[in-house]
Amino acid sequence: TSRCVSFTTRRGRDDWTQPFRPGIATLLFRNTDGALDPLNSSSAYYPGITVGRTVNIKCNGHFIYQGLVEDIALGYDTEGDAWVTVVAEDKSSELGLRSLTSGTSFSEQTSGPRVTAVLSNANIDYDGSTSIDAGYSTLAAETLSDDINAVQYLQRVSNSEQGYLYVNRSGVMTFENRFGPLTSATTITFSDDGSDVPYQEIGRNLVSAELFNRLTANRTGASVITANDTASQGSYGIRLLPVGELLVKNDLEVTNVLDFLMVQTASTEVRINTLTAVLDTQASGTQNTIAQLELADAAVVEFTPPGVAQQTTTGTIQQIGHAYTVGETWRCTLGMTPRDTTSYLVLGDATLGRLDYNSLGF
Repeated sequence: TSRCVSFTTRRGRDDWTQPFRPGIATLLFRNTDGALDPLNSSSAYYPGITVGRTVNIKCNGHFIYQGLVEDIALGYDTEGDAWVTVVAEDKSSELGLRSLTSGTSFSEQTSGPRVTAVLSNANIDYDGSTSIDAGYSTLAAETLSDDINAVQYLQRVSNSEQGYLYVNRSGVMTFENRFGPLTSATTITFSDDGSDVPYQEIGRNLVSAELFNRLTANRTGASVITANDTASQGSYGIRLLPVGELLVKNDLEVTNVLDFLMVQTASTEVRINTLTAVLDTQASGTQNTIAQLELADAAVVEFTPPGVAQQTTTGTIQQIGHAYTVGETWRCTLGMTPRDTTSYLVLGDATLGRLDYNSLGF
């Protein structure tokens, strides 16, 4: 619409130790004719200017965001200018307002069916579209002894699988098993030498936000299990990550989860923290590829720091943001973490299919 002056979207999380947050969009509209005022009964949009309405944002016909209106702010000045700011959140925000009640029972099942069981519970009644992997972790049967927020419980399910739970760019609640991001094909390659998709800038960090060498977790109602990496503790000191309550069946599975995580957390490396690409200068096919990037996709980045030969790294996309203002450029900013290539064995893969490297995914 020509009324739109600017918008920003943000989906994902800052790092993989956090749950995925509800995706947020903020849009600014011109309103000099008052057509977007909820009190204007003569407007063609009346009475549709209200919360709960669907917001769709697309690039070349491809969804980059879908959510629901949470807030509408109207402003005007004495010079005749008027505007409306709309804030939307994806449907996962609804789950933060709903709880599973004491006495709710679940049968023994893998993580994906448990996600489905939560979403379809009468007290949750999630009515959005879903795409749920079966998952590999088997979760114990249980009956809840207390009420628990739906988001908190689903995070326990995701932790037990070490999977990915998020609302995708077209509004579909998505659950990927722990192998999904690793086995998916590389979606895009960014390069600073003109050979692939160009980017405007990158930010590289050597961070401690994902550096942990003492991990703790427990089964429901069981004692806490602790895993330590003493070599890492000798280099960096003790850095604790409480993984929390896991819904798996036995303590061996808890230990497997902690061992799996330790491979990823016990050391740190320089990573591509952010990458910004300008869509306006790209060919339409490249614009479409960028627009269709999704959380947990793999992205290759080729970069040449001052004084260093060109480097290549593969990251898992953890955050996607779009920003556009009329008269300026359309920018897409990605946040990513290094793609885990040490904790799995993938048969037939030249890199991840090697035996005798002391690592095998649980």
